[in-house]
Amino acid sequence: MASHIVSYFANNNNCEQNFVSQRENRWKFCYQSMAKSLANHNNEKSQQTYYGKRNTISLIPNIENANINDDFPLMKNHFVFCFYGEKICIGQVLALYFELYGNHSFNLKPVTKIDNISKITLKIFLPVNSNLFTQYTPEECNIITHKNPSNIILYILSDDITINDQFLFLSNIAKDYYSYL
Repeated sequence: MASHIVSYFANNNNCEQNFVSQRENRWKFCYQSMAKSLANHNNEKSQQTYYGKRNTISLIPNIENANINDDFPLMKNHFVFCFYGEKICIGQVLALYFELYGNHSFNLKPVTKIDNISKITLKIFLPVNSNLFTQYTPEECNIITHKNPSNIILYILSDDITINDQFLFLSNIAKDYYSYL
């Protein structure tokens, strides 16, 4: 046993690199596990929803690219369904960033591909009811967050959203999409 430990340290001179690669492997494994778990959960939920609500909605268009495309470019002040913690919330886009030389650079142009986003700054609206969201936490604070584009579920048309001083209301197809998610 001791000879194995001695040979391990003798053959592995760069302990920092081994530590980093172990951490990286652990992160990759955790990411894969979370992705599989989320995919299974979404599959089960969509099957339950499909059998329970066949007439409501059968398919969300362009879900693979979060409905961000040439017809629906994402810009500042637009809205998306997004993950915040374990909840599905509404996010108002405050800023978009793209990666340039290993840094995140501010983007002013409309984005037509979700892959062109490296980070996104969102104002979060938390769910209160089936089509009612609030911009304030119980402590009466706004939530502003920087997210990876992988947290974006779907781009929402502004026509389907009504905002007053405190609340955001979903209507039309956005309401159906939210109940489907």
